[in-house]
Amino acid sequence: MPHPLIGRQIIASIGEPWDFCSAAGQGRLDGTVIDVFEDGDGRLRAIIRCSAFVHNGVEISVAAASERYAIPFALHERNGANLAFFRDGSLVARGTFPGTPGDSTTISWLIGSFQF
Repeated sequence: MPHPLIGRQIIASIGEPWDFCSAAGQGRLDGTVIDVFEDGDGRLRAIIRCSAFVHNGVEISVAAASERYAIPFALHERNGANLAFFRDGSLVARGTFPGTPGDSTTISWLIGSFQF
């Protein structure tokens, strides 16, 4: 049975970087949850097909949200999240990225919050 978050729409407010802009607007990222899983540390990850944005000349359309402060994602609430994406535009998939911002030179992070 699929995870209940799969297929849910999200609206994210991005605080870092401060000048973030996507096809959804300044400081905003919209998307759909396409996969959900727990990483090796038991933290929930939601892979999101998102409104396109450009990072260093590369278009990004998939990111992975991880819980901030070890607070589980909840429906009908604002969820703090770190959103990871590959700098080269590669698609994010299960188990392909580190757990916290700053862990890798191939991955960048957006910091913000979202609602389902």
